[in-house]
Amino acid sequence: MLAEKKMLTLEELESQTALELPDRTMLALVNVTLVDVASGNQIGAVLQVPIGVAANVCNVNAAVLALAAQSADGASCTAEVDQDTAADLRQRFQGRGNR
Repeated sequence: MLAEKKMLTLEELESQTALELPDRTMLALVNVTLVDVASGNQIGAVLQVPIGVAANVCNVNAAVLALAAQSADGASCTAEVDQDTAADLRQRFQGRGNR
């Protein structure tokens, strides 16, 4: 069974909410700091990861995270991940222009 596309009326289009996305170059990378939740100590370097990865780890929408990153306060999100996930992030992104 094929789903048919429904044409939207002008009223339906005007009722939609749209967000303007920041410049694409601003969407590329975000800084992620890995912290040991038991000790509170930073694990390794600050990593620069694609915004989609950070959004998935923090369980937030990437567009929302990108817009927040451009605010005066910047964006932050907190996520607790297991050691395997933290090690995977370090392995995949350490050394890619990270500080």
